[in-house]
Amino acid sequence: MAQVFRRASAGELAEFGIRVDLIEPGYLQTDFLASNSLALPARTVDGYTAIRGMTSAHQSMPCIQLGDPVKAASAIITVATSPEAP
Repeated sequence: MAQVFRRASAGELAEFGIRVDLIEPGYLQTDFLASNSLALPARTVDGYTAIRGMTSAHQSMPCIQLGDPVKAASAIITVATSPEAP
């Protein structure tokens, strides 16, 4: 879905000299997934059981993700400041 939005936006904005890039870094080794950062509601509604399970699983892995946030930030800056994305 994000790729479709990027392509559509890029097509519409190109004539104005605006470039649209899509960056999907994945998991980075941060505490973003810690319970103090990612809160869950006490009650759930039917239909969200799978999402609740996935979110709970994500909370069990703060700071053990493989992605290096410093490298990711550097790559994002490179893409944002380069005349053409890789």
